[in-house]
Amino acid sequence: MSFHDPRLRFPDLPLGAKVLFGGLAAASRPTEELTISEWADRNREVSAESGSPWPGKFRTDRVPYLREPQDCLHPDHPARRVTARWAAQLGKSTAIENWFGFIVDRAPGTMLIVLPTLEEATKFNRVKLDPTIEASVKWRHKVAPMSSRDEKASTTAFKRYAGGWCQIVNAGSSKGLQMVSIKYLAMDEVTGYPRDVDGRGSPRDQARARQKFYGDLAKEWQGSTPGVAGECPITDDFEAGDQRYLYLPCPHCRAYQPLLFEQMRAADDEQNLPAHMRCMACDGVILDGHKREILIEGVWIARRVNDGDEAVPLIIKPADLERWRCPPCEGRCSAWQPSYHLWAAYAPRERFADIMKRWADAQGDTTKLRVFFQQDLAEPYDPGGVAIEHEKVTEAARKHPYPRGVVPAEAGLLVSAADVQGYGIKWACYAIGPRGQRWLIDRETFAGAPDQVDDAWVALADALGRTYEAAGGGQKAIDLSGVDSGFATERVYKFCSGRPNVYALDGQHKAGLPWLGTPKKRTSRIGTNASSRKCCSIRSACTT
Repeated sequence: MSFHDPRLRFPDLPLGAKVLFGGLAAASRPTEELTISEWADRNREVSAESGSPWPGKFRTDRVPYLREPQDCLHPDHPARRVTARWAAQLGKSTAIENWFGFIVDRAPGTMLIVLPTLEEATKFNRVKLDPTIEASVKWRHKVAPMSSRDEKASTTAFKRYAGGWCQIVNAGSSKGLQMVSIKYLAMDEVTGYPRDVDGRGSPRDQARARQKFYGDLAKEWQGSTPGVAGECPITDDFEAGDQRYLYLPCPHCRAYQPLLFEQMRAADDEQNLPAHMRCMACDGVILDGHKREILIEGVWIARRVNDGDEAVPLIIKPADLERWRCPPCEGRCSAWQPSYHLWAAYAPRERFADIMKRWADAQGDTTKLRVFFQQDLAEPYDPGGVAIEHEKVTEAARKHPYPRGVVPAEAGLLVSAADVQGYGIKWACYAIGPRGQRWLIDRETFAGAPDQVDDAWVALADALGRTYEAAGGGQKAIDLSGVDSGFATERVYKFCSGRPNVYALDGQHKAGLPWLGTPKKRTSRIGTNASSRKCCSIRSACTT
């Protein structure tokens, strides 16, 4: 019997040695290092069932503000906790989905996802997580399929994969928060969590206790819209972090700045302008159509600084960007965990006109105002700050009329306060009467960046020298004035230091404080000359 080479009959049959050694080479080839954003761009598919306006291949460039926060969740990144105080529909759950996929494919470990209620937990799996797994063909085979009969299979609330698992629980029951050790923790909409569960304390604290075993290797993501001022957990953690805001370049002058609601303008029919934003540096018009381009160039800037350090400016020239840019957990930010604030104006598909309409519709309706503050502005709602019925204001004006600019006879003190912003100085003068009663006498906004030019300071100095007609006869000058020192701090101290009745103000948000605190002297250096500055605390509601 003669031996025949099978390749004579099967010419396409591969060489066994080539297959063997080719497989060994592929197995020994090091895995390419990818950030979570890079991984998501290559491996994540967005299901049409998820409700996303962009089904198909995931692209971080569509939501570029998501890149830095979710990259902080990489095992090699020094950040341990990432906090996102964001408005509704900005991608908080998208970050969790991307992180889950990366964990399954690249960094297996135990994971816990906490939602406010059982209904929300079930919906997250049905609408978000399961469709993501099914659509992502490159890694879905790594997640065990669901089965009610196989103990090693996945279920609706439990996803099993090689090297770990992910459990989806609700914050209303302590059972899901006990008896497990987890490396990765994702908490969504934490303002909806109960304060105490089954007598065991906060569900957030219970979930975090599950990470003790992993120490510095543990990672946490929490994203939420805020709740009520004074009792808002996401705001507490945001303020405990490095407080990052997204600075965008003006499409006209290129100055970097955060988008502020104060800079949003309604449609101007005379100038044929739709609702828009105004640049704080050049007063240029920023339209909806500019957002896609400037979002790509956006930079997260941490605004928290150590006591005594120079405040981060609201307007940053492109040449100064690297000076203020600080990677999370590095440099001046090394003492804090990264925390991010983002409101509705940054949403790629949100029109400025729609935001302005919701604001207009909310006037006089405290329920709508609460929704607007929390869901659009991503700010905690302060019921005591805005809940004023217009009928009461009208009735008070009818019963106690007084002309603008005239000091009422009941008033014994005339005070003014200035709020320093990046675009100028907002100033108001009040007459103070018995039992803290106040009357607005004068108000004005002085244009000009206070940290860069003197125009606003000169105008403020002139305003402090004004006198007003007194209802009882004669003229009355301003007795006391204050200037908020939260922005352009050294300029504020310099302005106040040479004026005996002008005080630097330190805004306080705590409830129950007097509207004006006792002044204190603090020694500091302004320029090269040592000086003593006057500073007193003021409750924030008094200057707004």
